[in-house]
Amino acid sequence: MNRNMLQSLFLIPMLSGLPLVATAQTVSVSDDGMTQISLKAGVMGGESGEYVYDADGSASGIRGYKISELQWELDNVWMAGINLRHRFSEGFALGVDYWANAGDGDGYMTDYDWLYVGLDWSHRSQHPDTTVRNVNRIDINGEFLLHRNAHERYDVYALLGYRRDHFDWQARGGTAIYSNVTYRDTYLVFADVPVISYEQTWEVPYLGLGIRSTSLVSGRRVTAEFNARYSVWAEGEDIDIHHLRDLRFEESGKDGQWLDLQLNIDVALDTNLDLTFGVSHSVYSEVKGPTTITDLTTGATSYYPGDAAGLDHSSTLLSLGLNYRM
Repeated sequence: MNRNMLQSLFLIPMLSGLPLVATAQTVSVSDDGMTQISLKAGVMGGESGEYVYDADGSASGIRGYKISELQWELDNVWMAGINLRHRFSEGFALGVDYWANAGDGDGYMTDYDWLYVGLDWSHRSQHPDTTVRNVNRIDINGEFLLHRNAHERYDVYALLGYRRDHFDWQARGGTAIYSNVTYRDTYLVFADVPVISYEQTWEVPYLGLGIRSTSLVSGRRVTAEFNARYSVWAEGEDIDIHHLRDLRFEESGKDGQWLDLQLNIDVALDTNLDLTFGVSHSVYSEVKGPTTITDLTTGATSYYPGDAAGLDHSSTLLSLGLNYRM
């Protein structure tokens, strides 16, 4: 999490205008049959990794040797979100959460190659003019009550859900250091044209566990909620288009680990309306798989089996919004 995002997080208690000291009095509010609609704005930061490997060792003499790595950054991308949640009974609720970027965002891409075994990178290009063109997230989950303490007013619940995340960048221009004749002997400046476009998509079914507590803070109802979601069934795929070489690279992998941590605080403004603050951190571990390369000029394709490529992702989302209960 970068400094700007941390500063935003520290402003949350200040924005609420409320002391963070709870009274001993608790609140008992039944939400059976209740529908909640939340509209939120947020800022996301993070990065995705793209990797190329010598799977069979034919190029480097080392099986699995990393040939290339591209790091695609999300730099404070503004997001808009909507959440719908309906509680069908005391023991079950269904929720849908959707986020999308509010216009193009800032990014950064760095591309490394290791063509000499035993040495540091031999090629590096840097692309500060990288645009985050598309970010969207959908999360559908069922919430199952495991334990309710009516006196202390807290719930412990389980989650069963599905998450999909999609990210899309385009890098233009930039500079590079290459090892054409000797080690790091060539410096290049790219023209201000698209160099690489990249998109990454993740899908994952998951299980989760959470706790929600409601109390009075300075006379206002405050609900604090934390949950953790985990899976070992994450599937990722990506598409990389090298515009200057007219090549498209496609990779996919499965059975990756995914962890998502969420903290939400709702402060009542009146009986039905809350001001809501949230922070979530999501990590997709690297998945590996085969690569298909397509020549966009001729249409010819090459297939590289095994663990020829990899991808991963991590991001943090800070949010502020309004929650209306019907």
